Amino acid sequence: MFNEIVERYRQDHPGAIRIVFRNLPLPMHGWAAAAARAGICVFQQNPGAFWEFHDMLFAQQKTLSSENLESFIEQFVAGRSGLDLGLYASCAASGASGDRVEQDLSRARGYDIQSTPTVVVNGRRYTGFRDGAAFAAAIDAATRLMLSGNSNTAKGEAVQ
Repeated sequence: MFNEIVERYRQDHPGAIRIVFRNLPLPMHGWAAAAARAGICVFQQNPGAFWEFHDMLFAQQKTLSSENLESFIEQFVAGRSGLDLGLYASCAASGASGDRVEQDLSRARGYDIQSTPTVVVNGRRYTGFRDGAAFAAAIDAATRLMLSGNSNTAKGEAVQ
């Protein structure tokens, strides 16, 4: 899984990269937009629980559907310390999380990102990482460009 590749790189190269997560719910997953909105509400209460939620969604993506997603979310929120189902419901009803997903989608369109995972490093898009070596090579190449002055930005984003 891509997140495992990134985490291994972070462990091997502490402080070398900064991860900025953006949502890109793909239309082929009818439940993805609702899951993205839910993730934002989970993050607002407990950022650490967000990553657990994220990982569980990806692990369960073959069994998730529009019909069972809400039940999955409620079970997750109710079963985690630091999360309150009432606060989650208020966030979900507010619409603010939907606004955030729309902002993320707009940003993805600006980078012409249409698939996940996609990584943007110093303004360059990278996709199709099959292993940690390919990811490390992309980061190393982008870092060399930045250090040589051939790149005018020093930020990266991961879109999943």
